[in-house]
Amino acid sequence: MPTPQFDRPLALKDQVYRILRARVRQGDLTPQDRLVDATLARDMNISRTPVREALQLMVHEGLLDTTTRGFKLSELDQTEVGHLFELRLLLEPTVAAKSAMTSDRKGADRLVACIAQAAKRRMMQRLTASTRRSTGSSKSSRHSATTG
Repeated sequence: MPTPQFDRPLALKDQVYRILRARVRQGDLTPQDRLVDATLARDMNISRTPVREALQLMVHEGLLDTTTRGFKLSELDQTEVGHLFELRLLLEPTVAAKSAMTSDRKGADRLVACIAQAAKRRMMQRLTASTRRSTGSSKSSRHSATTG
């Protein structure tokens, strides 16, 4: 008899984890921001335990560092960013090619949409960088390089 599969709602810590990861990806959190479990728990109207568990998981993954006053995003140095780009250059073409070869029409349409979205995002990043250079401002984010 096969083991039954249950649809269980995500544990609270997993929901907090997803929310925090999304905030990192969207650039809502920067390395200058301090993440304090009590503050996050109060803002989310939940207890501190699932928030602490989610934050600890992010520390374990290398996304956060602990500080005396909570947590902050880990910062990558130039060498680490270079390694990430090298890794992406090795992986992404292979993954895209395999996806294109094994995809049905709907999947191929999604792949084309993703490529168009990535091209648009890259164009916007170049425009923003060009504008910053011409105005002399420079705000950098640790995760923009890792999230595409």
